[in-house]
Amino acid sequence: MAVWAADNPFKSGQTRLQHRNHMLGLLVQALLCNNVGVEADLSELRTVHSLAKARARWPDVALTLVIGADLVPQMPKWFEIQAILAEADLLIMPRSGYEITPQDLETLSQLGARYTIAPFVPPAISSTDYRRQGRQPGLAETPSVTNSIAAYIHQHNLYPCPEQPDPKPTRKARTSRTSESG
Repeated sequence: MAVWAADNPFKSGQTRLQHRNHMLGLLVQALLCNNVGVEADLSELRTVHSLAKARARWPDVALTLVIGADLVPQMPKWFEIQAILAEADLLIMPRSGYEITPQDLETLSQLGARYTIAPFVPPAISSTDYRRQGRQPGLAETPSVTNSIAAYIHQHNLYPCPEQPDPKPTRKARTSRTSESG
């Protein structure tokens, strides 16, 4: 199986693709997925172009595009979505906090999707959660990422800690009020 990270044109402020592909490789290693290879050269802005590269590399293989449940509502807006759905079946991975609605699945079916919903929920590993929680100084492990990914994030300073409030509030200069009487 080949996996790769890609830039999402519907999402702003993404970490550089090379870092996300590297972290994907660390995740594959941590999950002990010996039959999965990270194929970073398949990464394209448009999924249809990634699938074209995959098809050229593996012309006789049935392609399955694995997506997270968070992407299901976005898919109808994807560039050349019908070509994507004609080229590959979908395997939808449930994600904590994202509902897969019957309406979204019906929309995909009407566009020609052949899909399967994965029968398990993968570990709750999320860069979004990591950014929201903030990296805590001295914390070796964060529940939303593996230790190896946390170390990589720290090494490359990918998600700096959000500014912590100053424990000592600054004093505001006192202003004196004078009242005028007339």
